[in-house]
Formats: sequence, C-alpha cells, structure tokens
Amino acid sequence: MTAARNSIVTHIRRRLAAAACWSLVVGALVVATSTPARAQMPSALYSWEGTTGNTQEWAFAFGGAGGAATVSNGTAGEITIVETSTTAGASVAFADAANRVRESSIAANGGLDLTGLDWLEFDLGHTGAAPITVQFYTQGASGTGPSPGYSFSGLGPDLAIAPGMATYRVPLTGLPADQLVYIRQFGIQTREHAAVGNVTWTLGEVRSGGTPSSVRDLITHDAGTAEGGLQGAIVNFDLTAVQGNNGGPNQTGLSHNAAGSGSLRWTDVGGANGAAITWGNGTAWGGNGFNQRTTDLGGYTEMIVRMSAGGTPGPGETTLGVQGFVQKNGFSFQALDGGAGKPLPIDGQFHDLTYSLDGLTHMNVVEHTGINLFGHATNLEVNVDSVRFRRLDSETLFSWENSFEGWVQGPEAGHVHSIVSTGATRGTTALQIDRTSVPGTGGTPTTDGFVVGSSFTTTNPTQIGSLVDSINNAEKIAFDITYSDFFPPPSFTNFSIILTDDTGAQYQAQTPGIDLNGAVDEKASLVIALSDFDDVIPGSTKNLAVDGLSETTTTLSIAIASSTDSGAIYQIDNFRVLSLGESAAPIPGDFNDDQVVDGADLAEWRASFGADGGADADADGDSDGNDFLIWQRQLGVGAPQVAAVGDVPEPAAWVLGLIALALPACRLR
Repeated sequence: MTAARNSIVTHIRRRLAAAACWSLVVGALVVATSTPARAQMPSALYSWEGTTGNTQEWAFAFGGAGGAATVSNGTAGEITIVETSTTAGASVAFADAANRVRESSIAANGGLDLTGLDWLEFDLGHTGAAPITVQFYTQGASGTGPSPGYSFSGLGPDLAIAPGMATYRVPLTGLPADQLVYIRQFGIQTREHAAVGNVTWTLGEVRSGGTPSSVRDLITHDAGTAEGGLQGAIVNFDLTAVQGNNGGPNQTGLSHNAAGSGSLRWTDVGGANGAAITWGNGTAWGGNGFNQRTTDLGGYTEMIVRMSAGGTPGPGETTLGVQGFVQKNGFSFQALDGGAGKPLPIDGQFHDLTYSLDGLTHMNVVEHTGINLFGHATNLEVNVDSVRFRRLDSETLFSWENSFEGWVQGPEAGHVHSIVSTGATRGTTALQIDRTSVPGTGGTPTTDGFVVGSSFTTTNPTQIGSLVDSINNAEKIAFDITYSDFFPPPSFTNFSIILTDDTGAQYQAQTPGIDLNGAVDEKASLVIALSDFDDVIPGSTKNLAVDGLSETTTTLSIAIASSTDSGAIYQIDNFRVLSLGESAAPIPGDFNDDQVVDGADLAEWRASFGADGGADADADGDSDGNDFLIWQRQLGVGAPQVAAVGDVPEPAAWVLGLIALALPACRLR
C-alpha cells in the first residue's frame, strides 16, 4: 500500500520492512503471522431467536467411547443438547456445520471471518449436579492455499461449566491470522464426566467480541503478500478489457508492480467497457479457494480504493469512471452508491475513490469486493494500491423533528419551508424546501448558479461551541435528500454547503451532482469531505479541514444552496457529521492497536526493530530492546480474564543477548 496515503487516518501506523540487522534475531523469535489485517465488528453469530425446529445446522460432532447426543431447537433463542451416551457421562462434542458461516448467511458457504477480534462468548449451562469441564475449540484453515488443511485449536484451557446458565468468554487472540480469517467450524467438547452422568445442555447466544476496529485494509498488494502480491485478485467479467487475459475469470493479464510498496497492475483495453476486477479475502486464488473465504465487512460505512490510471486519454477524456461493487451471501451482486461511478483522473497518480456502504445487507458474508471500469477510448495502465474499509461514526446536528430548529428561508427568496413527514430518515419529520418558483434557467450545472435558499444562524455560545467542536473534529458533512415527484423533472441538481464564522471566512463545498428521473420519493445521502471546503473569500487559502472554524467565534452560520435547471421540491433530513470511529486508549506494548498485548505485537516489534518507530512503546522515536521489554512486561494485558490461549514463552537468554548485540549496529546507522 502506498506510503503517501492521504492523512485520513493518521493514527493508523504503517509498518515498514525490517532493517537488515533484524536478520540476527529473526530465527530466534518465531511468530507465524504477517502484518495483521484490521478487524470487523463484534456481532451475534448464532442466537436461534424466533425459531423453533431449526438448529441452524448445529449437531453432534464426535464423542468418546459410547458418546452420543441429540441436538434440537424446541425453544426460541436456544438449542438443547441431550446426552444419550451408552457410557454415562462420556465425552461429547457439538458444533456448527463445517462451512456454515453464521446463522444469518444461509446462502453463503465457507469460513467465518473473525480477523482481529478478541473473544467468543457462549451462553451455556447444563442440568447436572456438579461442574463439568469442557473445551471450546475451533477448526481453522492452515495457510492460504485452496486446500490449506485445517487445524483444531483449543480456545484457552478447559473451563468448568457450573449447573445452570452462565456466560463464558474464551480468547481468540492466540489463533494465527490464517485461522482467524477462515474459521471452518467451532464448537464445544465436554470432557468425561461419569460422576455426573448424562446431562442436558442448553446453548443460548454465541457472539464474537473485542474492541471494534475503525479501519481494515483488506488488500494492500504490498511486496510479500500472497501470490507474489496479487492477493487473490481476478478479472471477474468484461474479460477482454484486460490485455493478456486468456478469456477466463482468472489472473491472466494481471501483474504485480513492485514500485513503491507494490500495486496490482494491468493494461485496460480502450474502445469498450473497462474490466471488472474482484478480490476475495486477501488470500490465494488458485483452485477457487477464494470462494470459501467470506469477508465480514459488517459495521463499516465506506470502502476506499486507492488506484491510478495512466496513459494518453481519448479526445475530451480527463477521468475514468470506476464503479464499486460487492458480491455477497451467495455471490449476490450489488453496486455501491447506486451504481454511480467515481471519476479517477487519468494522470498516472494515485487517488482515493470512496464508496458508501450505507443500506447494504449481508455485508458480514462478502465473497467478492470489486471495481468495474467504465468504457474509455484508449489503452490505459491501471494500478490498484489498496482496498480499505472504514467505519465512520455519525453525529446528527439537525433532524428537524417537528421544528425548524432555527432554520429560515433565504437569504434568497422563493424557497418555501415546511416540516413534513415525507422524506424523514431520522425521526418522523424532515425539512421540506419548495423552490418550484425558482426554476433555474434550464441550462447546465455551469450556467445555473447556486441559490442560497435555507440558512441557520446562532449567537448562542453553548450552541456555537458544540457545533464548532463537532464540525472541526469531523471528516465529512452529510445529509439525506428526498425528491418528490414534479414536472418537468430537472436533469441535474447540485447542493452546496456554506459555513461562516466571525473571522469572515466562508467555507463552501458542493455535493456530487445527482441525476433525477422524476421518480416519487427518490432518496440519496449526500456526503462532502471537510477537505473539500475552501474559503471562497478572494485571496484566502484557508481550508476547513486544515484551518477549521474559529473556536472563539461569536456567531456561526450554516447555509444550504441548490443549483438546478428546473424547479424542485426537496425534503432534507439528518444533517450530520461523520468521524472516524474512536478506538480505546492505547495500551503500552500493543503495537497493532487491537487492545491486547500478545504474540501478534511481538511480530509487529520484529518488523519495526531497528527500522522505524512502529513498535515504539516508550515514545523515544524508535523500536528497540527497551520496547521489547515493555511488551514482555505487558504481555496478557487486555486479554479476556476467563481463559487465556497458550502463553507466549519467555525468550531465552541467548535471544536477548542477540537483541542486545544488534542494537548498537542499528542505532549507528
């Protein structure tokens, strides 16, 4: 992934390659992991809510000599496991079905993606008279190939399950990355309990958890990633658009560009539709193994594709349209942003294209993430650096709930305001703006200028402080718009937001244009990055994302302007700011920011040792032996308290000696 990514997530630290001096100790500290991917959101995996007679494919898995059990769902919200062992109290295991992803994904097939999460919780109990020891376990993929093999792993030490219902938490933090990304099956094995005899078990909700991550880099195409950097990319459709493709949905025609940190490269043939490229879960394509590697993107709100297009564009072409899409829950196709393409400048430079994930269903079982290039006249070299997912938290500033909330018509006339139920996206009412008496000139987005028809002004110090703080700390401003049926329908509509404080600055930016077809109640969410707001006062170089609104201003104004070639009626609701989801306070030694100090952090230290400050626990600007000692002291901090996956062993004295020997050489460079 290109190091010069826009500074939208400055607190997410990039890891660089290890310095040459690491070769002295790399063999001494072996942790089988690469740079960790960021995690998805915690969620319920199985709940059996509202069902009876459906075990969601949970069943008896195996048992000891004479061990047997039946699994049923006679009560909504739980399953019942009745031990029927001929040897009373024999060991039995019950689990979900192999390749069943989760309860809500009956159309999907493959592995459960638990990347980066910290624990599983089980609501579990039994009817016995004494505690029974059990082992919680997973069966995860070993490696990234199409037939990687599977490993059974215990989730912490055995736990004693008391009679009656209780919640038990077991850690995921000891599982390697290749298993966490593809959990084929998980379950519970009881140990032999002859003294208690056969019992009946009840299993309620099963859930995953941990500190929610705000960012996940699904694909980076960095040097050293799977398949020589291709990371499971394939030409999915419009196959002839990729020069060198052999006519199949595969990797022919794609190559790895080693420049910078690495990117996926191909030549997109001009004269017809561009190519559609998709990725699985960052793992190998060979033998269709990607089909079984679903990605959990639930909880993320946007996808950012960092890519470039270079070459000589056709006449009048300056940008290349790029549509984002996903295939999910059984390869069901859904375009992002309603299928609208994002303009990629044809300049050979990397740009971030951002797509909204709002309103999409089954995003916890995504088989493919993809881009579809629009047609272009000439051959272009296309590079994709990364595919990133982010979660932006939303804070509503105005929802017009049965009130204008201080908004008034104008300053330009002809915009009739009312509070209506039509178009409400937050609460039950929205702000309606009727500008049918201001129809525009029937021109173009260039000739039909913006008309400021709605504005809000406050001098209340408390309100100003709250709004300024929310806006200055946000990344984006957004609002929902609904179009009522009218005739003649406009062929375009643009909106602009203007923010003014008492310094005289007027920060202004416009939303992307919207094509209308006259349909009743057509809805859209319009989003503007703070970095797009420039001060329009002549001679000013201020930008809202850089300079911000004045924190001492005594007045604050927000205005909405529109530009259209025809009259229109709009309903506006949920005027809000979007900010990167906050992470918990950092923990010393937690180098990968997953809120637990474990073996994965040792791998982070190893990669940064002597090379950069990516594992700098003592804030002295480097990654050295002192940071290792902090990691060692902190080991286990943040881990679940119920159980712990096998301990990371103490480093041998000779290992520490090698580290000490390596330090001076690294520091002198």
